[in-house]
Amino acid sequence: QKPITVLEILQKIRLHVSVPQCDVFGYFSIESELIILIIPVDQNPKPLQIEACNKEAEKIESLINSDSPALASHVPLSALIAAQVEVSFKMSSSRSQVILANYLVFWNLVLIFLAIKCNT
Repeated sequence: QKPITVLEILQKIRLHVSVPQCDVFGYFSIESELIILIIPVDQNPKPLQIEACNKEAEKIESLINSDSPALASHVPLSALIAAQVEVSFKMSSSRSQVILANYLVFWNLVLIFLAIKCNT
């Protein structure tokens, strides 16, 4: 058996993101958490694109937390046992004002996968 890599997990998560304007990026933090970003691919995304990526992250969170067979069927994803979505930039449909800050867009959403256990 070979170790599971962050890249393998990201590639499998990407298969479950259905909005083409969103992409998946991630890294393993020093706190031993897998941080996954689902963010718009456009440099200056529209509020609707940001909201769509937020919804995609919430969908992935739900799949992980419900132990969905759709995710469990992928070996790297079967190790994920809990997820929490943190939205640092969210647009309200009633607001016409858009705050454009690259770091806010980059950190649009962070899925923190807590308590990752790898089957050995």
